Amino acid sequence: MDPVLVVILGGSGLGALGGVVRSLIGIRKKYVADQPLVIDKIGITFNIVFGIIGGGIAVGSGVLSDPLGLIAAGYAGADFIEGLVNKKYKAIKP
Repeated sequence: MDPVLVVILGGSGLGALGGVVRSLIGIRKKYVADQPLVIDKIGITFNIVFGIIGGGIAVGSGVLSDPLGLIAAGYAGADFIEGLVNKKYKAIKP
């Protein structure tokens, strides 16, 4: 297997871990705030997918190679995309 592909897949995997961390933090925030604990499976899936994309971009661009930095890139990527989506939906709602 191509070493470059292995590096990109590894970065994407660490980015996915960042998406999982983001999902777990969101679940914990709802639990601590005594809100009804509803697990949003679609939201968790999107966090993981956008984490994969963020980690893959970060390692593919050569900006990051540190594992913790790639996890943070996945977390930040998922957070950024979710913020954009929430902003767009709030603009649509009356």
